Amino acid sequence: LFRYEDFFGDTARVDASAQGLADGGGRLGWQARARPHDVVESAPGRLRFHAESGCRKLHLAVAPGAPPRELLLEVGSRLHEARLAARFVFDVAEPDRGFDGLAAAVAVARSLCALDGRFETSIRRVWAPPVDPAEGRSLEGWARDAEAPWKNTRAERRLVRTTYFFSEAQR
Repeated sequence: LFRYEDFFGDTARVDASAQGLADGGGRLGWQARARPHDVVESAPGRLRFHAESGCRKLHLAVAPGAPPRELLLEVGSRLHEARLAARFVFDVAEPDRGFDGLAAAVAVARSLCALDGRFETSIRRVWAPPVDPAEGRSLEGWARDAEAPWKNTRAERRLVRTTYFFSEAQR
């Protein structure tokens, strides 16, 4: 196991690592975290080579806000062609009057799952920092707010049901 937050940031390093694993003789499975842009910028042959070198799965984080649907579907298409599994983790904040990130994340996650059965999608809530600076950013405040239910109880119930059914469907 190796952990490197920006593993795909240097394509020469990634290629050398994959080549070394492929040339090593033994079959070593590996996984890495990548940004969606890293996947899109990689040549299709490079992604296939990673799969052949033992890459089992890429982990992709999707930041809160409107998920970049077209970008993520392009990522999914490229990974599917390379026969690489992926885990997409969608971070969602509490919906407000202007935007429902949970509904948007569910729509994109369903499209990705339909594209390839090896894709896992996970939806998790994110803590929104206090808007009022007087509230402070203390550790105690963070701990209190991190586990606090959303103010919109209907949205909170939707989140709980959604995360449950996505995990069950992909088990």
